[in-house]
Amino acid sequence: MYTTGMAFYKTEHHTLLEAQVPNPGICVPSAFQLANGLLDQAFDKSVQQLTLRLSGLVVTLETDAWTDINGMAVTNYIAVSVSLSFFLVSVCTGSQSHGTDFLVGDATCVLTKYKRLAFGRVITDNTAANKAMWEVMQPR
Repeated sequence: MYTTGMAFYKTEHHTLLEAQVPNPGICVPSAFQLANGLLDQAFDKSVQQLTLRLSGLVVTLETDAWTDINGMAVTNYIAVSVSLSFFLVSVCTGSQSHGTDFLVGDATCVLTKYKRLAFGRVITDNTAANKAMWEVMQPR
């Protein structure tokens, strides 16, 4: 379900449930299970895999700010190496100003959460913000 992009409620479609009758050993998870515990397990597994694949590499934390379909400000954080890139987290920032203090605090939270990765730099999609962040974060 996670790799196909299908909506979780599709697991409860009558044709899929009917397919279980001749195959009683198959137990299709509910939409609730997919959206909660199983999703958490899949996410934890992907974090373990990305940590393993990026171990020994110095990676860049890249940020990308955009506006979603509801008009809310969102910042995506991606770990990037020479040949690999992994989506880490998407933060809904709402109407908060994306000033230097906010960006440094937000990036620091992500760096702390993924402390097992060796980040060598942080870059943003805004040159002025990138320079200001660097001046604050470099001494750390």
